[in-house]
Amino acid sequence: MLNDLVVLSAKEAQSKINNTPNIYRVVSISSPEFPISLQRTKELLELRFDDVEEDDDIFPHVLATEEHCSLALRFLQKGGLRILHCRAGISRSSALCLGYLLSEMSYKSAVNQLAKIRPQANPNRHTLGIMCKILEKEYLYDLVMKYAKYPEKTVSKYRKKYLQKQLNIAYNRVKKNENSENLLHLIKMICGMYSQLATGKMDVAISLTRQILESDPENTEVLYWQAKCFELLTRYKQAVEQYQLYLEMSKGDNRRLEVHAQKKITHLVQLNTR
Repeated sequence: MLNDLVVLSAKEAQSKINNTPNIYRVVSISSPEFPISLQRTKELLELRFDDVEEDDDIFPHVLATEEHCSLALRFLQKGGLRILHCRAGISRSSALCLGYLLSEMSYKSAVNQLAKIRPQANPNRHTLGIMCKILEKEYLYDLVMKYAKYPEKTVSKYRKKYLQKQLNIAYNRVKKNENSENLLHLIKMICGMYSQLATGKMDVAISLTRQILESDPENTEVLYWQAKCFELLTRYKQAVEQYQLYLEMSKGDNRRLEVHAQKKITHLVQLNTR
């Protein structure tokens, strides 16, 4: 089993595939915001979800679902030379791998096997919990975590920085009016918007983005997330319009998001013309 199943980072996976193309069956996991597309695989299953936990609900992200995990489990159970990868090959891919191993052996053997396959593995808790649920072995989750003693995870510095930036924007713009009620209301709406994005409630998130923009019309990053909501709802025409409006208003505020918005416009226009 060690010879036909590996867990790798995205970079390692592409390098391995390039060395021996068209022989690997690959589960490719990447963020919906920054998708990765591997080339020259024998068979490819692409899954789009973020490396976040269920209680990390104030940041824009997409959680793994039962559908993601079921697809991965069925794919892995078909055998062959298999690669699982996510960005770093540590959290999301190792969670799916461990879930698969739990379907084949005892929980202690599964944990030990994963440690041999990927010594640095630290499975995403939310994803692993879903895998245990699919296997109808929810009781295994606590046993695995107790036995494996994986290190605790913390909210990434980037996500903390992102939320802090949004709250600073809200504070600096609203404090000019010296209205603490407006400030508190705006902060609650911003946190609420991220919560709805995290749980997939895009219509509610769009409603909140509109309310935020009414109170804070210069908040371009909220405008970006509004466009993203329309995109996830497959309302591509509205998504393109909002991405374009974001680019008109942003004016260099966030170069990374601006480049991404431009790519999204090109991609969505192509989808709309098919």
